[in-house]
Amino acid sequence: MKKFLFATHGTLATGMKSTLELLIGNTADITCLTAYVNPEDNVDEQLKVYFSEVSDEDQVIVCTDLMGGSVNQKVVPYAQKENVFLIAGFNLPLILELAMNEDKVTKEELLDSIEESRKNMMLVQVEIPEGKKEDEEEFLA
Repeated sequence: MKKFLFATHGTLATGMKSTLELLIGNTADITCLTAYVNPEDNVDEQLKVYFSEVSDEDQVIVCTDLMGGSVNQKVVPYAQKENVFLIAGFNLPLILELAMNEDKVTKEELLDSIEESRKNMMLVQVEIPEGKKEDEEEFLA
């Protein structure tokens, strides 16, 4: 079974899961770890418990928010297993594509998906037609 762990600083993980749920429905295979939200939560212990419940037949795709961040560093030891992939710096197009594909993925497929999601990130440059700017300035005055 393919499983996901979104592990982030703060509530980014639960926000991403919530958005996915809105778009695709069932997200039962996604677990969220929201680090440093509650002082009593222990990230190391949460990871230990999560991975103790993962079988060798499961494939786990862990998505963290920041390469080299504390959450990412805490996941690295678990990513040494063959059935665990660690992605740092994830975005919605990437996880949407991965979550919609029910099959397990290969390293090459993950690399392709990551590259494709990078291509989809861009600066949207809107050109304001001549004369339009003056109309907006009058409106805002």
